[in-house]
Amino acid sequence: MSKPLIGITTLLDADHPLMRLAQNESYVRAVEAAGGAVVLVPLTGDEQNLRRVYSVLDGLLLPGGPDVEPARYGRPRHPRTGEGIMGLQPLLDEVEDRLIQWAISDRLPILGVCRGMQILNVALGGTLYQHIGPDADADFPALLHDGHEEAQARNYLAHPIRIEAGTNLAATLAVGEVAVNTFHHQAVAALAPSLRATAYAPDGVLEAAEWCEDDGRFVQAIQCHPEHLWGEQQWSAHLFQAFVAAAAKRAQP
Repeated sequence: MSKPLIGITTLLDADHPLMRLAQNESYVRAVEAAGGAVVLVPLTGDEQNLRRVYSVLDGLLLPGGPDVEPARYGRPRHPRTGEGIMGLQPLLDEVEDRLIQWAISDRLPILGVCRGMQILNVALGGTLYQHIGPDADADFPALLHDGHEEAQARNYLAHPIRIEAGTNLAATLAVGEVAVNTFHHQAVAALAPSLRATAYAPDGVLEAAEWCEDDGRFVQAIQCHPEHLWGEQQWSAHLFQAFVAAAAKRAQP
């Protein structure tokens, strides 16, 4: 049986002299370890070309990356928004929004990671906190979520998250709490109507969400970076395995 094809969107590396499109190897290796094959989805404004690439996919992985343009969820830009090395990438926002709409309509399995959780929420009608932490843009006294001095390695476990009982995520991970890494300064504010909360950090930051209906589809999103943990944290491997398994069902003739 053919391995399911998992699409992973690419990022514009504007600092590279050739303006390359790229993605972190860790996502590819996590999907391959779970039994999938990867298609890197290029950023393009040509909807017909994007649709052609999408048509071969059995699953969609929305990876981490730059901040989502706040105009997409009706907010003015905060001074800390887009200040990272990748800035804001409107074409990435547009490409991922289109892919999400198609995938939701077609019941294609979706896994969102970090920014992937945020763009999924925005695409489905939710909003974001543009900056959390000690100098947050809202009255949200959050922990430091955008890395720690100790976090030289991407697998540093910074804090626990509590998994909501009775959710599909709880069934997939088979645990009620896990320790996670953390590299984000934005977070979900208003959750999209079609999603439900599945995990929280100790400070109340929403750490995971899934499709709100138990209709058999796989739509999972998580704020941490499990692509750096699957080799040593069993729950992370289970998440990728469940995602690829859902995609494999789509790949069957």
